[in-house]
Amino acid sequence: STRAPSGAGARAYRSATGADPWTLVFSTDTTGSHADAGATAFAHFGGKLFLGTTNVLDGASLWRTDTASAISAWTRVSTAGFGGGAHNADVRDLKVFGGELYAATGGTATFHGQVWRSSTGVDWHQILAASTTFSGNSRAVAALESFGGYLYAATLNAAGAQLWRAQVPTGTWTQLFTPDGDAATRFSAAESLAVPALHAFAGSGASTGTFLYAGTWDPSRAAGARVYRSSDGVTWAPSNAAVNAVDLAV
Repeated sequence: STRAPSGAGARAYRSATGADPWTLVFSTDTTGSHADAGATAFAHFGGKLFLGTTNVLDGASLWRTDTASAISAWTRVSTAGFGGGAHNADVRDLKVFGGELYAATGGTATFHGQVWRSSTGVDWHQILAASTTFSGNSRAVAALESFGGYLYAATLNAAGAQLWRAQVPTGTWTQLFTPDGDAATRFSAAESLAVPALHAFAGSGASTGTFLYAGTWDPSRAAGARVYRSSDGVTWAPSNAAVNAVDLAV
């Protein structure tokens, strides 16, 4: 996927090997949504590949395809910004949980992120607003992941990154911890304003077991990007021994 200046169009490429050559399979220059600035999220659901975009002018959109073999193979399956226009400027993540597809969005300084879900990939329903379910400073739901029977949601928050989880996403969400600056056991150091990456991974060899990994965003460069991992989603420890303060995000 690629992110470009607004108006340049979003693009997605595919490769059979993960290396060159890469073939262009999605372009908003062709689909007509020229204000899309990036292809920002992917998910496989119901036998189709879904793609989410960033569009700060008109609002984010969702597309899907059966084959992803050609630019013409994609169909739009959402309204602009899920009906909110530019207030929902981008699709930050897409995740399958409990047989349904979830979409996390990023908003503006006054219209914060949301989580939407669909059982069909076409009909979408909002299940929460980050500013009310999570915290008033949560500008975006930056990442989603399914792990250990819970759906996890990480936020972009000016007061420090937050992590929440729920077994029933339409029910009660529990905040796992609050920003406390304890970088030895948390990824909520004051400089870490977001967790833009969550990923469950089953290790091997010396790292057997399944862990949930979290990558942080530090726009100040004071501490640099970090990677943390947890075996239960509650207790976290640094996964990367070295930190390069020049790196803004994982």
